[in-house]
Amino acid sequence: MVTRRCYTRRMVRTDAQRLLYYHGAERLRYVGSWLVALLATVLFGSAGVVGSLVDGSGRAAHACARAWAHTVLYVCGIRLRVEGRERLRSGACYVFVANHCSALDIPALLAALPGPTRMLAKASLFRLPFLGWYIRRVGYVPVDRTSPRRAARSLGVALARAGSGRSMVVFAEGTRSAGGATRPFKRGAFWLAARTGLPLVPVALVNSGRLLPPGARWPDPGLLEVRVGEPLGVSDDAAVLAAQAHERIAALLRPRA
Repeated sequence: MVTRRCYTRRMVRTDAQRLLYYHGAERLRYVGSWLVALLATVLFGSAGVVGSLVDGSGRAAHACARAWAHTVLYVCGIRLRVEGRERLRSGACYVFVANHCSALDIPALLAALPGPTRMLAKASLFRLPFLGWYIRRVGYVPVDRTSPRRAARSLGVALARAGSGRSMVVFAEGTRSAGGATRPFKRGAFWLAARTGLPLVPVALVNSGRLLPPGARWPDPGLLEVRVGEPLGVSDDAAVLAAQAHERIAALLRPRA
């Protein structure tokens, strides 16, 4: 078994990619960061629910979500770099399709993408206090992966909500991938784009899985990149859109010279 030491963070990463924290200052920092992230979730989640009640446009609730995302990333020591956002038209609605590597992906996309957005999210998130209340209130769509019938019903709900002044964000792999490689894409996001006629935008999250690998209790500090690709042409063929998006995201994920 190979063990690599990183003395600046006082941690040991094993080949299973688990983070083991020592006692002392690093332990206090770890616990303190968790408490701040939890407090931010309670405060901004509650404010987002209230904002959704008084502002039907969704801007107030989205502002709370962005503030939560920036706070969590800051507490984790994550620096966010966004490329390609200038490719998006102000005020336009899109179906964003992204790869999925870790729990950092949601705050990264909330902080990086413009305008109010909804997401297709796993059903278990809706049972969480504050966060679950917020995402249910603002119109996120729960996806039950254990039942194909319920998953299909979720796409119907997403179709009804897509384009009503908000973009939709979908993790096309359906679950987290490991090792930096993208899994085969599920067709739901592309069926959604084809049925709504909204432009589909490929988005690559770079370094997310390395900063927070499977089994990690807390992410390493570092740079997380969100690379926004060129919007794809509108098509009524979901299979064609899926192939194009997979190719674009794979290109965006390639290391830069």
